[in-house]
Amino acid sequence: MAQRILTRKRLPSVFLSAFRFYSVQNASSSSCELLKNRSVLSVTRESCSDFLQGLITNDMNLLQSNKCLYTMVLNSKGRVLYDGFLYSTGSADRFLIECSTEAADPLIKHLRTYSLRKKIEICKSELLPWAVFGNSVSNDCLVADPRCREPWLYRCLSESQPCPTIEDGSYTKLRYSLGIAEGFNEIPVGEAFPLEYNADFLNGVSFEKGCYVGQELTARVHHTGVIRKRIMPLELDNEPPHDCNLDDPVVDSESGKTVGKIRGVHQNRVLALMRITETLSSKRLVWGGINARAAIPTWWPPLQKETAKRN
Repeated sequence: MAQRILTRKRLPSVFLSAFRFYSVQNASSSSCELLKNRSVLSVTRESCSDFLQGLITNDMNLLQSNKCLYTMVLNSKGRVLYDGFLYSTGSADRFLIECSTEAADPLIKHLRTYSLRKKIEICKSELLPWAVFGNSVSNDCLVADPRCREPWLYRCLSESQPCPTIEDGSYTKLRYSLGIAEGFNEIPVGEAFPLEYNADFLNGVSFEKGCYVGQELTARVHHTGVIRKRIMPLELDNEPPHDCNLDDPVVDSESGKTVGKIRGVHQNRVLALMRITETLSSKRLVWGGINARAAIPTWWPPLQKETAKRN
């Protein structure tokens, strides 16, 4: 089910043609936000890395040179069950997982199901997940968000506040401006394909590692190069009313055809699963009677941008 997030503050006007967005790099000093809808799990066992390697879309070996990975857990049909972040603790026998709070208990149950008779300890950690913004960040507990090539955000797992200034709501503003979905409410459990939710663009899937649950379909789609739908950000002319129907489709007004499905709304910003070619060729998009505009996000790989334009 799509998620609607409402706050009293309005996001400054942003034009998708230029696709400027709220940038943490423009911050004059560091600030942070407690991610209240996210939780941290601890996974401990001997050779824990090998256990997780067979369940996630990313490559555990990358944690030898990186502190954090973005990844997804799929079912046997290649559809997303959970998404989140894996953190290295410096030990091959213990890792931390940051995920949406709604996913915490189901993910624990899922991991225990696959552990079988192996001695594995999975529990909720007392560490708190923080988003840290700013260009003057200097803290050993911070790691750059691994989803984008340029650090647009820092993440921190800490029981205490990592910097003095709090900016509630900035994390969601930034994600929606960039067109990045996460969590149960925005990535439908057991329905979504990882590449349609930009796992490949967000450094969340490895095509070089060995087998993992759901790997066959993901690899096949990647190698055929045919991905017709992806999560994209839309900007609405007006903020939708509180009683708007999130199940209403995004429609090409000229043809009357459905070109997208809403996955989340934040003020006048929308995350939507869009048919790329039809979206970019449309002269006017409408959702719930409100005009919408779309463009390829600037952080998408250049090759994908050009392919989308040609299609």
